Amino acid sequence: MLHLNFGLNFEALAEDLMDKLKSEWKDPFEPPVVLFPDRVLEQWFRLKWVERGQSCPVIANLNTKFLDEFIFDILEHDDNAARLKPSVLGEMIAAWIRDNLQSCGDSWQDVKHYLYQKSNTDESNEHIEQLHIDENRLYDFAVLMSGLLMEYETSRPDTDKPGLMACWEHGVSYFEKSDSEAWQRELYCKLFDNDVNLDGKKIELIAGRGLEILK
Repeated sequence: MLHLNFGLNFEALAEDLMDKLKSEWKDPFEPPVVLFPDRVLEQWFRLKWVERGQSCPVIANLNTKFLDEFIFDILEHDDNAARLKPSVLGEMIAAWIRDNLQSCGDSWQDVKHYLYQKSNTDESNEHIEQLHIDENRLYDFAVLMSGLLMEYETSRPDTDKPGLMACWEHGVSYFEKSDSEAWQRELYCKLFDNDVNLDGKKIELIAGRGLEILK
């Protein structure tokens, strides 16, 4: 049976959840499953749990799932499909950037300025300036963009006008004026609904569904 608790105070709801978990969590090796909409709220809840001190058991073994993961697990889907993980999307973004950043157009200038580092080499007594992608910055950039692209899938849905993803899939802008939308739209369209090779595997990302299809 499903029980829903409503309230205007997040902390009061969290306290009530902690009390219920404490009463139900008898075996530390068999923790109950707690669903969270996102990682931020999960981390906030863990912090509140720790702040209670000795009144609650250790939370290290708490079995948490995110709502999209839970829904994906209970729905029928292709056996070859897997829920897209931010880490996988981040790797794909980094791989695409390495292969394509140099040929990207004017809308990518700010990204290039952030990712490229200059190195000076001397060859045949000639001073040559070369550009290389800073791998540390690329990693941070890929992690940030993977989270944003997955958030875009749900944060701006279709309403009385097409949502963000619907506009991008049709090659049009969602915002009237945005310096960063053009390159983000291009990155999204290059990755989603196209086959991408990653470590010898061909992966197809399905736009709007948060899926990856292994081929």
